[in-house]
Amino acid sequence: MRSAAVVGDGLRIADRVLTGDASAAAITLKDGTVLSIGAGSSVDLAEFQFNPTTHDGHVLISLLRGSLRVVTGLIAKLKPEQVKVTTPTTVIGVRGTDFIVEQR
Repeated sequence: MRSAAVVGDGLRIADRVLTGDASAAAITLKDGTVLSIGAGSSVDLAEFQFNPTTHDGHVLISLLRGSLRVVTGLIAKLKPEQVKVTTPTTVIGVRGTDFIVEQR
């Protein structure tokens, strides 16, 4: 079921975010990771788990098409290997704190 996004709405595991050709979206996850989704994009929050006490967890984002900028949060600070972005042709392991991915 599709629904329009509203500022402050929650995002659940397996939710897909679609942006139109003249739109974009920004999502902040509970660990502080920021996802900036470009125009004409399709992004799935495939997996996300975060313990606010220990800062332990993992993130898996799937970029199906379009562009995605990721500024990592607390999970990547402690265990960067626990943050991954996939596209239909690649798996990106995070080793930095700010990166952009494009899938056409």
